[in-house]
Amino acid sequence: YNRGAVKNCTVKGSLVNTTAKSTTAGVVGYNEGTIESCINYASVTSNGQMLGGIAGYTKENTTILNCDNYGAIEGGANYFGGVIGDSTGTSLKNCNNYGTVSGTGNYAGGIVGYATSGLTISNCTNANDIKVNGFYIGGIAGTSLTNVVITDCINENTIDGKKYVAGVSGYTKGSLQNCVNSGLIIGTDQSVGGIAGYATGAITLSNCLNKNEVNSSNSYVGGI
Repeated sequence: YNRGAVKNCTVKGSLVNTTAKSTTAGVVGYNEGTIESCINYASVTSNGQMLGGIAGYTKENTTILNCDNYGAIEGGANYFGGVIGDSTGTSLKNCNNYGTVSGTGNYAGGIVGYATSGLTISNCTNANDIKVNGFYIGGIAGTSLTNVVITDCINENTIDGKKYVAGVSGYTKGSLQNCVNSGLIIGTDQSVGGIAGYATGAITLSNCLNKNEVNSSNSYVGGI
């Protein structure tokens, strides 16, 4: 639990949560402060919700800056990501995921599993495969809701899920700007896209590029 500042930390080894308790992460489980220049090499496995390489859950008005995850993330419930599992109103900048994200559940992403309430994700890259047996799966965010901005982000690897699957955001009501997907996108159900799987509401989608195939045998499939 962090209400201050966690900086220049490196975590190695493995973390395993076999219970249904939430907020498991390599660096901070529950964050209300700043996390800066931290690296996680530990594999993180949990049967509970809100699981991340850097933070499990972050509240509004918090900052995560210059952090990298190299550990494998394996979720058994909902809300898990390479950097953050579930985030509300955080500034997330210059963070990268180099670990696989896998498991069973919904809302999983290379950077953030579930993004809401004014979160900004900028200059972040996912550089490993995301393969999750569930809905709302994205290379950057599994879901990004109203007032969430994802800008200047890149997905480089395969994204494989069921429904609402995409290279940047599986399901979005927010803003996607200057983002690139170069990974293969695979969905076994509907709403699968190179940039967004399903976009609704007053969204903004600008200057985004998809450079790879989008595969699905169902309906609502698009290159962007």
